[in-house]
Amino acid sequence: MSKIVLGLRGIIKLVMILIILFVNSYLGQTIKFTSNSIWEVKPSEHKFSLKLLNKEKKVFELTTKGDTTGLFFTTNEGIQYITDRIKVKINNDSVYSTIYETTDKRKAKVTIKINTNGLINIVFTIVPDKGVNQIGAMITSQKEEGYYGLMERTVDGHQNKSWDTKTNASLNLRGRKVTMMVTPTLGIFEPFYVSTQGYGLMINSVHPGKYDLAATDTTLVKFVFDEKKLDMTVIPGTNMAEIVNPTWLIRKLSC
Repeated sequence: MSKIVLGLRGIIKLVMILIILFVNSYLGQTIKFTSNSIWEVKPSEHKFSLKLLNKEKKVFELTTKGDTTGLFFTTNEGIQYITDRIKVKINNDSVYSTIYETTDKRKAKVTIKINTNGLINIVFTIVPDKGVNQIGAMITSQKEEGYYGLMERTVDGHQNKSWDTKTNASLNLRGRKVTMMVTPTLGIFEPFYVSTQGYGLMINSVHPGKYDLAATDTTLVKFVFDEKKLDMTVIPGTNMAEIVNPTWLIRKLSC
């Protein structure tokens, strides 16, 4: 009888190993799509991170450093990060959906969708979301990377700062902070910027937010929005004109 039990345990163990190997074959997979060139989207196997590559050149990366992850949220207890993966669900070749545990024992769902027009949509949600104050992301910043957009000024704040004849601020926002909020003065704000690294990033939100464009840490772009869900779209492109292609933007804005 004991031999039969041991035999069954061995079979169960073998089946479990096969299941783990099967599941792991989906993890860290490379999703390829074409938009004038071959792009690769690489979700990580463990703590969430995401890389967008064009011919092996790293264009966009949601950063993971030590115990921190590229996606995070804040509560009254402080900043919370994604920890270990709980469940993996692959819908099809263009959708990658994963559920993780967070540092405060909630569940975080990350869904990556490759749209037919080449846009990459990333949605980050928390369950339960009660007590979530802000939600945001951290993106790797290269040494010479420039950032353009977010506002029609060169300096955030009162409009006179941009018109000051002594200002040496350029349209490149690298090294600066921007508050994504329309203030009672002349100003146009839009949560969309273009990087010289080869991508554009649009946050699909009308809530107030804050951007730190390699100002506090020269290796990071960090932003947070005052809401409980982060919905962002990465627009890949080999040049600025391709990234701000009106057809892509109109399609996204009309969704």
